[in-house]
Amino acid sequence: MADVRTEIDTNRSLTTITARGQLTADDILKAINDFYKKPTRLVLWDVNGCTLDDLSAIDLENASKAIARTKNGRPEGKTAFVIEKDNFGLGVLFEGFAKIENLPYEYRSFTSREEAMHWLNEKY
Repeated sequence: MADVRTEIDTNRSLTTITARGQLTADDILKAINDFYKKPTRLVLWDVNGCTLDDLSAIDLENASKAIARTKNGRPEGKTAFVIEKDNFGLGVLFEGFAKIENLPYEYRSFTSREEAMHWLNEKY
């Protein structure tokens, strides 16, 4: 189980979810459920430094389905993942599941927090 911390910047409509340690599917689903109680337009998931060995494609698919079930609007929502190079494929895989579920938000994976924040702050 990971140490998952959430910070909300209401002025920027940004939620930052930072996880450290062994990240599990349960950790992800709990963070998703907590986030969608009061969603912001922008989300930064920083899992850089997490151990992701226990996550499978099915876990990521289940996460995308959990988001689809929320039916909670995030106008022009964007979510950025910060993930190490060794696990980068997991972020890209989730992006694919998000497209399959027709989630109305943009998802992108990055290897640095700076790149992720730059993309989140870009206007459409």
